[in-house]
Formats: sequence, structure tokens, C-alpha cells
Amino acid sequence: MLCVPACTITAFTGLRKTGNLDFEDVGDAMGYIGQNLATQPLMDVSPTSSLKCPTGYSEMLIGKWPGTERGCYCKFSGSLSRGSCSRGSSCRNITSARSRELHIWKDYLWCGKRAVEGTDYVKALICPDGYIECYPGYCYKSECPLTKLFFSDTPVAGSVPYISRFLVKEKEVEKLPVFNVETELNSVPCFNPEETPSGGSAYVLRSRMPKGCGTYGEDTLTSFMMDTDNEYDLLISNGLENKIEDLPKFEPAASETLVQLSGRTRINVTKKGACLDMDPEPFQKAEHRSGILFYGTLVCGILVLAFWLFAIFTLLTNRNKTNLLIFLCLQVIVILVMGIMNVIVASMLSKSLVAAKDARDYGCFPDRIPQLVMSDFIVVFEGVKTIYYSSLVLLIVTVLCTLGFILAQKCGRD
Repeated sequence: MLCVPACTITAFTGLRKTGNLDFEDVGDAMGYIGQNLATQPLMDVSPTSSLKCPTGYSEMLIGKWPGTERGCYCKFSGSLSRGSCSRGSSCRNITSARSRELHIWKDYLWCGKRAVEGTDYVKALICPDGYIECYPGYCYKSECPLTKLFFSDTPVAGSVPYISRFLVKEKEVEKLPVFNVETELNSVPCFNPEETPSGGSAYVLRSRMPKGCGTYGEDTLTSFMMDTDNEYDLLISNGLENKIEDLPKFEPAASETLVQLSGRTRINVTKKGACLDMDPEPFQKAEHRSGILFYGTLVCGILVLAFWLFAIFTLLTNRNKTNLLIFLCLQVIVILVMGIMNVIVASMLSKSLVAAKDARDYGCFPDRIPQLVMSDFIVVFEGVKTIYYSSLVLLIVTVLCTLGFILAQKCGRD
């Protein structure tokens, strides 16, 4: 009987990892593919020191500072650690700081003008007259979007002044377009946007520590390095002095933390009608639905475990067996809840699953990593369904065993 709660724990622990795949890691990577396809390419960028974008341009989000966690600072010893100070301690509690958006790189506000489908470009297997095929299946009216951004010490054609250097903007045919520039610690961003590349040091209370890029590694496929700075100067440029001035030991730590500015290009899509017409929304929503599925199932697992512990306690202490009837009713309720949840989650993720299968079967992503993410998502989704149904069978067996025990008790009294 004790094996049942153990099996329940095993089933729900297996939800997060299916084989060697992390469910949330795969969902987050799917989300990035959706974001990449949904974000319109940049026709132009215009960094400005005036902190107000020119007409026709809008502010670009180039990153997020994740904020800090609560901490404990002991001035006498100079120690700083995560978590609250112990009671009676002479040390000082450090409150957490919430995340902040970043729009400025080295005192220049980044402004962009994005392409508009139907106005600047159309998607077609054969471009109409008067259009240029800038990259496979995308036909632009007058000029191609940006394909490369980099800094130069000397002015070249197409460059604009940027402090003591020049920002070079290239537009080339048959090259994938740039859709954003982003900041990240240590290296180019991870393919999973929820991860941070490892390397170097980071402030001890930083909310998202640089622990590495997980399953899919650094995004060397769609990212290229443009410039570097340190985290402290980046935050000062973005006007966050008041948010970080009370954080002990922050300045020396953040001053030694490398931040890299990277350009990010569109993921390559195969020139097929089915691929060009892909809807990015199912990929984007897979990221959020994966979290809902994981935590919702975890709650149900905790409830099931609690009910079993209650049953074992009742049996071992020879309490009134009527309590087991209550337990049986609760088990039935849990089965109903899990059954309904299973249907809802399957419905929510079905579009993402269909989109992943279509992308895989049509070969929409010629590069290895996006195609691998599609295949992994299919495998993980099927594995999660197996865990769900196994859990439901386990619960049904639990109810039958409990009912049999109650009937046996009753027959024994008769």
C-alpha cells in the first residue's frame, strides 16, 4: 500500500523530464521560435542620444535586467547571502528589486522601424513584378531589411556616428534579416530565452544567475556579437541608479560582469507554401501552456499524495473507517479534476502539437536546432500524455483498492 504514494510521486516527478528532455526547456525554446517568426524584421535602426525616437521609429526593447532576490548583509564580516537574516542577527535584510526593461546601450536610445507585411513586403513562391526576393519566399518592394549591424572605428558607407565610433548598417540580398538587438551576460543569448549563458561572475543576489544555456545551447544560429560593456554601466545608462544604489557590494560585482550586445536574425524557413504560411502563435503559446501543465499537474499530485497519507494514517491508528469513505469521495473528485484537466490541456496544446508536426513533416526548418525543437516537443508531449493516463489509471486502482478494503471491513464485522 505504501508503494502507491511512492508511485504517484514518481509519476509526477517524471512530468518535468521525459527521457533526457526537460519539458519547460522545450516549451521555452518553442516560444522563442514563435517570437522570432512573429517579430517583423527591422527596416532601419536609429540610435539617438536625445532619448526620444525620431518620427516613424519606436523604442526597441534590447533586454531586461532580472532584478534581485532578498538577501542578508552583515556589514561587520562583509558577507552577503541570499535569503533572509536569522532572527536576532545584527545583519541587515536586503529587499528584492523587481526586473526592469532596458532600451539604452552606452547612452544611446535604440529606435527601430519595422517592416509591415502587405506594405513593405509580401510572402510568395514567385515574387511579383517590381519586388525583390530578399530571402527565400519574402519579396520586398523597394529595399531589403537590415541584415547586419556592427561598430566600426572609421566611417564607411551606410554608417552613422555612435559616440566615438560608427554604427554600420548593411542590407544585402539572400541574407536573413535582423529583427532585434539584445543584451545578455557573457555571450550571445541562449536559444532558450529563459536561460543565461555561464561564465564570469555575477552579483550574488541576481535573480537569474548565469547557469548555462541548457539543452539547446547558445543561439549561434541567429545571433551575432556587436559590442560589449559591463552590467553596472549598462544599468546606469538606463537610469537605474535609484534601484541599485542600496544594494550592498553591487557596483564592484556588476562592474566585473560582462554584458554583450548581439544582433538577432530571422530563423531560416524553407521556401514552401505550407512553411511560409506557418502561424507563429501556436509556437509562442507552447511556452506558457507548458508551465500551466507542469504546475497544474504538480498541484494535483500533491493533493493525491495528501489523500494517501491521510488514508495510511487512518489505517495505522485504527480510526473510524468512515473517514475512508470521505477519502474515497475525495479520490473520485481528484480523478474527475485530473480527467477534465487532461482534456483542457490536450485541447490547449493540440494546436502547438499540430504546428510542430507540420513543421517537422514539411521540413520547414532546414537548420538543425529549430527542427530538433519541433521533434523534441512532439516526443515530450506524447510522454506527458502517457504520464497523465498512467496517473489516472493509478488513481482508479487506488479507489478500487480502497473500496475493496472498506467492503472487506464490513464483511468482517458481519
